[in-house]
Amino acid sequence: MKLYTKLTFLLVIFTLSTKAQEWNDPATTSDWNQLWKSSFVQGQDAANAPESTGWFWGINMNHSSNSTAYRYNGQIAIKNAYNQPTMYYRSTKSDGQGVWARVMSEYSTSIGLLTMTNSIRINGNNLHGDNLDFLQNTGALLVGWNRSASHGETDFISNRGTGSEGGFEFRDINNSGVEKLLLKINGDGKIGIGTSSPDHLLHIKATGWAYSVLEAGANSASILELTNPAKTWQVQNSSNNKFIIRDKTNNAARLTIDDNGNVGIGTSSPDAKLAVKGTIHTQ
Repeated sequence: MKLYTKLTFLLVIFTLSTKAQEWNDPATTSDWNQLWKSSFVQGQDAANAPESTGWFWGINMNHSSNSTAYRYNGQIAIKNAYNQPTMYYRSTKSDGQGVWARVMSEYSTSIGLLTMTNSIRINGNNLHGDNLDFLQNTGALLVGWNRSASHGETDFISNRGTGSEGGFEFRDINNSGVEKLLLKINGDGKIGIGTSSPDHLLHIKATGWAYSVLEAGANSASILELTNPAKTWQVQNSSNNKFIIRDKTNNAARLTIDDNGNVGIGTSSPDAKLAVKGTIHTQ
């Protein structure tokens, strides 16, 4: 019995050491598409690697029915670049081919910054009807789709965490390190351009002249509409180049200035420097 126990123990040790040796020594490949066994893998300038040059270490996880002619795999590959850690992964079809996806690139340990060097595609889930309570007190951003149920919009939903206002800020930093706030959207819906503290639904602030432009296309009008439940007024640069203050509620031009500088009150076609349609009362 003691001899049997000793032999069993030695067999286990031998098996473990054999397995350890197998995993400690990665297989070297010249073509990632030809892998079909589960193993640690290494390759330098190998064909069908995530990048055409350089060393990559990785893991190949094979399907149980794989063979040299049947190569369904899951693969992970890490680039040999200590100062720019990059990870790729892919799933392959029966001929060993598959598209690599990049996971990480250019990670800065100073601020926990992860930079994706390629374009990022986000397929947002349909958020209509979802309970979003999980975002509370997280300071997180959720990107999804169709929260409205019918508009088909892309949704950006943020939580303010321990902040007081929430919302979004868009900033620019130039090549001299000067940072500038471009746009602020508060959690209460107020929008600031050039200001981080908008006082109204739209607040525009400039360091000099505050100059805004509303530009229409050819043969079209620029219109600013001011409305409440009872009345709607319009300020127009009309398509025939007249400046018009229009009572939209009653469909009437109240003041018109044409190309020649003629001013019309109660008429949209003034034929003199001042044309008034209606009774004039002076005090």
